[in-house]
Amino acid sequence: MYFIGCWILYSYGIGWAPYLVSTCLFVTAQHHAKPNVIKKDPDVSVPKDSWGQLKKGFMPYKWQTYYFHLLGPPVLLPVYFHIEVLYFIFKRRDWMDLLFTFSFFTWWFTALTPVMGAWSSFKLYMLVRFLESHWFTYVTQMSHIPMAVDNEQHRGWFQQQLATSANVEPGLFNDWFTGHLNFQIEHQ
Repeated sequence: MYFIGCWILYSYGIGWAPYLVSTCLFVTAQHHAKPNVIKKDPDVSVPKDSWGQLKKGFMPYKWQTYYFHLLGPPVLLPVYFHIEVLYFIFKRRDWMDLLFTFSFFTWWFTALTPVMGAWSSFKLYMLVRFLESHWFTYVTQMSHIPMAVDNEQHRGWFQQQLATSANVEPGLFNDWFTGHLNFQIEHQ
């Protein structure tokens, strides 16, 4: 995956889309090499309540485990990804990407505003992103979260994958909903 990421950057440049795909490939290569290993897997490197402890007085961090699913997934794609993409575009001064981003929103609102109004068009867009955010969060986390998280055990790659990944029960809905990522061990 590392080489695919390098090839994408070399072939397509460093715009935000190739950069984001390549970054995901680089992180995934590390993640797939050492899943659920503390300080090697970015998903488990930060303790779940460490951010909350830094923000004492801001939110009740002791109960973060209980309210994260109400705040984390709904905010991920509708808010965080939009901010990240715009930050990246302005940081790199990639005006062509900015033009394409605004052309998408121009198309979206031009097509839907006459039918349902501007406010309803915006709400529909955010609803789609909200639903996508929950899907993205749960599908990407479902096979590693229930497995053991530990320090380096110096196991072989295959044994590490079997010890830290779980397949999710197959079925018509699960296969469709997860895009067959419910077979995580075979996906590795």
